[in-house]
Amino acid sequence: MENLSTALVTVLSGVGVFILSQYFLEFWLRPRVKVREKCGNLSRILLNYHAEYLNAALSEDQLHELDDASSDLLSTAWACYVREKKRIIYLEISREINIIIGQSRMPGEKKNYQAILNARNAIAKLEKNIIVTFERTK
Repeated sequence: MENLSTALVTVLSGVGVFILSQYFLEFWLRPRVKVREKCGNLSRILLNYHAEYLNAALSEDQLHELDDASSDLLSTAWACYVREKKRIIYLEISREINIIIGQSRMPGEKKNYQAILNARNAIAKLEKNIIVTFERTK
C-alpha cells in the first residue's frame, strides 16, 4: 500500500510539473519569442529598404509592408507584455515608423530628412533587437 501511495504522489508530481511548465511555455515564453520574430521582420524590412526610406522614396507597396510590420509588432507586444513600460516602448517604435511613413508620403519640397534619421535612431535606441542600419554597433 505504501508503494502505491508513493507511486501515486510521484505520478501526480510529474503531471503537476508538466502542467506548470506548459503554462510557462504557452503564456510567458512563446509570446516573447513572437515579439522577437516581429522585431526581426521589422529589421528585415528596414534593412531591405534602407536607402529608400532614408531618401523618403518608399513606394506604396513598401509603405504598406512597413506599416503592416509595425502594427504586427505593436499588437503582438501589447498582447505579450503587461507592464506599461514595455508597452510604451513598442508604442514609441510604432510612432517612429509612422514618422518615416509620413515623410515618404510628403511632397518633395516638404520632406524632412532629419526627422527620418531621428526616427531611425530612436528606433535603434528603443529596442536593441531591431537592427536599422548596416553600420557596426557597439
